Amino acid sequence: MPLRPGALGRRRRARQMMRRLEELDRLDAQYGLGALPPSPRARTRRRRDWRAGTVFLLSLVVVCGLLINAGLRNRRNDHAPAITSTGGSFRFEQVQANGDPVGYNPCTPIRVEINPAGEPLDTEQLVRTAIQHIHEASGLDFELTDPTTSRRFLSRTTTTGRQPVIVGWSTAAEDHDLEGHVAGVGGSTMVRFNGHGQYVTGVVVLDAEAFRDILDAHRDEDAQAVVDHEFGHVVGLAHVKSRSELMFKENTGLTTWGPGDREGLARLGNIPCH
Repeated sequence: MPLRPGALGRRRRARQMMRRLEELDRLDAQYGLGALPPSPRARTRRRRDWRAGTVFLLSLVVVCGLLINAGLRNRRNDHAPAITSTGGSFRFEQVQANGDPVGYNPCTPIRVEINPAGEPLDTEQLVRTAIQHIHEASGLDFELTDPTTSRRFLSRTTTTGRQPVIVGWSTAAEDHDLEGHVAGVGGSTMVRFNGHGQYVTGVVVLDAEAFRDILDAHRDEDAQAVVDHEFGHVVGLAHVKSRSELMFKENTGLTTWGPGDREGLARLGNIPCH
């Protein structure tokens, strides 16, 4: 018997309602009451958000690393005096590509060891006074280590690693650099770190015979001036033509730093830390 149009519509709606209820039961069993499965777009958006967060985090780490590294490079020795132009004469043994002086890392103490063999004077006292004079003018710190029996100061060679500055005694017969009226020689070895030159070790060689002559003449201040001069070379100062500076190539009787010496030492102490 044919159905009336109204009854057919009611049955169709009833079947649709049953299918929806069955689907709701299935969803409830799978995801929990009232849950809906995440749409593909939502899943994609979460993955994209996670990746964006990761990129942001990595960028933050890189930026922080660059800032920290830049901060270390720009950090300076707190003990370094202010640089004041004195009109004096000074030169540096070596300079960077930008004209800045090559020196030791001013934020790390310069280690010094002494070989006292053959000393005519108290080497330790001479060295302690010299590094104190350098410190007062530059702010550079030193660390005196235990005495050594090494004579590597004669070879003037070093590895690329950092080693203490070594001070020792010799004669012109053993070290030709001491021939003539030379009472001492001094200097440092430079290596490059990422294109930046830096001293890593050095030597001071003192002529035992010349210092005996100074001692016999009771010229203790001249003896100290020679050691100060050689340590000036160690930290980076070169000879100058002005006789008013302790870094003049010959002993003129001057026993204290001149105005140019002090400005040069202040500049060496104000090198950025590396």
